[in-house]
Amino acid sequence: MRSKSNPALFIFVRWVHHIPMVILIGLSALFSGCVTSKISRIDYTEREPIISNKKELSVMTWNIAHGRGVKFHQMNIKNKEELCRTLDGICQTIVEARPDIVGFTEMDFKSSWNFKVDQLDYIAEKCGYSYTARVVTHVFHLGIYQVKFGDAIMSKYPIKNISSGYFRDGDDKKLIATRKYALARIDTPQGELDVIHVHLSPFSGKKRLVQMEKLAEIANDNMVIMGDFNLTPLYRPMKYDKEAWNALMDTEHFNEFKPEWLSEDMLTFRSHKPRKILDYIFVGKQFKVIDYKVIKVQWSDHRPVISTIRRK
Repeated sequence: MRSKSNPALFIFVRWVHHIPMVILIGLSALFSGCVTSKISRIDYTEREPIISNKKELSVMTWNIAHGRGVKFHQMNIKNKEELCRTLDGICQTIVEARPDIVGFTEMDFKSSWNFKVDQLDYIAEKCGYSYTARVVTHVFHLGIYQVKFGDAIMSKYPIKNISSGYFRDGDDKKLIATRKYALARIDTPQGELDVIHVHLSPFSGKKRLVQMEKLAEIANDNMVIMGDFNLTPLYRPMKYDKEAWNALMDTEHFNEFKPEWLSEDMLTFRSHKPRKILDYIFVGKQFKVIDYKVIKVQWSDHRPVISTIRRK
């Protein structure tokens, strides 16, 4: 007689062999700050320029979760073909939405766990964007095995410069990796625009508060700040989230968020069973917000956010 299988046991056995490598990569990401603070670099790529006299701009932010889709970890991607199908879905979403500027979080730059695909080059070339810049935030090498990822900005218009910064003085000297922000100045048809892209701490409300206070310090009203803030200030708030939100909004540099932009229809995480808003676009008051929406796709565990703006 054929014995009955235990589904729970089967799932456990299937996943348990991933545990050592997941722990290794987790520890490497945690302790790679001593590496990234030394050699984190900024790359800049210019392709064929796009000429435009558009009166409106559209900006998008997307945490693409290393191209793993909604899987638990990027090491669960079976092969390069599966990765490219996910990246192609991301590309299709971007092409259909037609944003002028896109900011990415959790983007890999030739990491071994992503079959050494440079995800920024792949997406920019497929979508036809002229300018890209990247800020590498985490680097780890173990023999020939390499992990390298961070934030990136992709634009149809010239990126005049790109820089990165830590949220606190002395963070570059810490043993444990700390978060950075990416700051780009982009020459748009509506004049120069400063764009900051961020990925704030997912684990500490106190750290998010410090990070938002730093953003408030460097903010201006000719700026867009966007990314994965890991904040839920108005919808199921976590500790310190309201204070962190107010730290930036109290600068009065940014347009107020309309209630509908923070409603249940605008949940961004998790994409397949959304229950939180973690991703936002803050638009400086030199611009009017024409449209603000979440695109309901499942090519990552985060949904992208896109906003159309016009200089006043």
